[in-house]
Amino acid sequence: MLKNAAGFKTKQDDVFGRIASKYDLLCDLFSLGLHRLWKSRVASIISNESWTTFLDTASGTGDIALRVIKKAKIHSAQKVVISDISEKMLEIASKKFLKVFLTLRLESWMHARCLKLEVNQ
Repeated sequence: MLKNAAGFKTKQDDVFGRIASKYDLLCDLFSLGLHRLWKSRVASIISNESWTTFLDTASGTGDIALRVIKKAKIHSAQKVVISDISEKMLEIASKKFLKVFLTLRLESWMHARCLKLEVNQ
């Protein structure tokens, strides 16, 4: 296994799982809140495009996908797929989506490494 810059072994140390419950707060602190503006801008760009499947890789706690869905007013022909390497991050994303969209059914939640995804269109 290759060494990474952070100095942890990815198969033995779930770094993102350990910080998942504090991830959103840490992003606010480290970016002084600027990440919220960036995520909102990215979501606006995506929601203004024509798409049938939105694949959010490395989605973390789902902030960008959540913003896209809110802005795009998606319809039944559109699919949303969220993936992340950390199951704990996906659990938090799932809770966020259920809070906001009690009736929304995402196409799928995918616990996966984005470099090894196999997605059929």
